[in-house]
Amino acid sequence: MLRTQAVCFLLGIAGGCMSPHARTAPAAISPGGTYSVAICRTACDPRNPDPMVRGYIMLEDTSFPLTAISDSARGYLRASTPYMLASDTADIPVDANDSTVLNACFFLVRAPDAPTHAGIEPAAITKWRRVTPDTIRITLFLSPDAGYVARFVVDRGRMSGVGRSWMGREGDAFPPDFIYGRRIGPPDRARCVREIELAAAREHERVRAAIREAQQHRATPPQRVTPR
Repeated sequence: MLRTQAVCFLLGIAGGCMSPHARTAPAAISPGGTYSVAICRTACDPRNPDPMVRGYIMLEDTSFPLTAISDSARGYLRASTPYMLASDTADIPVDANDSTVLNACFFLVRAPDAPTHAGIEPAAITKWRRVTPDTIRITLFLSPDAGYVARFVVDRGRMSGVGRSWMGREGDAFPPDFIYGRRIGPPDRARCVREIELAAAREHERVRAAIREAQQHRATPPQRVTPR
């Protein structure tokens, strides 16, 4: 026993025989929660924010499938945000069984003509992941030729970081946005789903209005022009 302790003492000087607890990195703090967020052109002042985009981001600690949300919300997401669901932040691409697993959602209100892609998609489900032990990455908009990715740190209920819009080959032409948020409660997926269902209802009504207008246009006979 004494010989083993002596060997470990000597090896310990060179890094050997170390306690397994000494080699284990501290576990990352869970970011799970619902956050009230502001996205600003310049650094957001939490005491007097002047955001281009404001809303909520919800981060969950475990993944969930699309089948966990309502049919109307799922149908809207598959039709309106397919690239979000199949982005590189998702575990697997969308398939016919809606088996994509995600762990975040958001709903955002964007100021008119705001110079950012954040908020173009008002409500959606996405996925967050860690890019470093302290930094989280999340996609808030994605199309075939444009997108918006945010990177931020969550510390003691506060969120701070940057986001960047990109478009085609002009990705570097967009300056970074600044993101500030605070945790207001536990993850509330139902809140996001309600907003997605409202977006689905607005889109349904927009399509119906377009169809009615087209039908009225076809039903209206062309006016005859009387020659002078």
